[in-house]
Amino acid sequence: MRMFNSSYHPKEFFQELWREVSKGNVWRGEIRNQAKNGDYFWVNTTIVPFLDYEKKPLRYIVIRNDITRNKENEKKLEYLSNIDGLTSLFNRRYFDHMLHYYWESPSHCHYPLSVILFDVDYFKSYNDYYGHVLGDQCLINISTRIKGLLDSYEAVCARYGGEEFAVILPQRESHEAYLIAEKIRFEIEQLHIPHQMSNISEWVTMSFGVASVIPNESLNSKELLELADQALYEAKKCGRNRVFRFEETLVLSK
Repeated sequence: MRMFNSSYHPKEFFQELWREVSKGNVWRGEIRNQAKNGDYFWVNTTIVPFLDYEKKPLRYIVIRNDITRNKENEKKLEYLSNIDGLTSLFNRRYFDHMLHYYWESPSHCHYPLSVILFDVDYFKSYNDYYGHVLGDQCLINISTRIKGLLDSYEAVCARYGGEEFAVILPQRESHEAYLIAEKIRFEIEQLHIPHQMSNISEWVTMSFGVASVIPNESLNSKELLELADQALYEAKKCGRNRVFRFEETLVLSK
């Protein structure tokens, strides 16, 4: 085990393992090892202690089955379960899970947590005029640009539903989230995706709502999302293709 130790498991894992077999008990579990060439592999392991006349372990028999492929399949399935099939962004289920995680995490509870909600202006009209195939391609192009813009941030970006997107920005204050949202808004418009059915531009545009709070007992993560949704509503009410920040009711028009 020392030879193949991958440093994946904490020392407490092996302490508990040896504590159990030292008592004369059989241990079963999954261990990630590392081969000489650097590759990782998983083994389903059973350790059976043989006891002497004093009921103390004299030697051990270790039975190992390679389960690397199973673990890889599990990882792929877990990844696919969290990903939106069209855009390759995270899906709503994963977004909600991570929003709750950041809200409850002790390491983040003293810092602001920001959320951006945004959607495509007049997307129903776009679909009706151009068709669903081009509608899907429009969402793909937008998603690809968003991913490129957010690569340098610790951010969770999801397709939240239909033409709606959502971003979690941990430890980002309101004004930072606002500037990020404005950057996304500008870059999406610069894609110059034609939108003849829009009432505000010849190109596809998006409206944004930003909310930012420090997690506290008087609110919950869903209420933070609701604040961002209210801000998005105000952005649309004020003419669309703009960012509205809930906290300071600041509107930045194009």
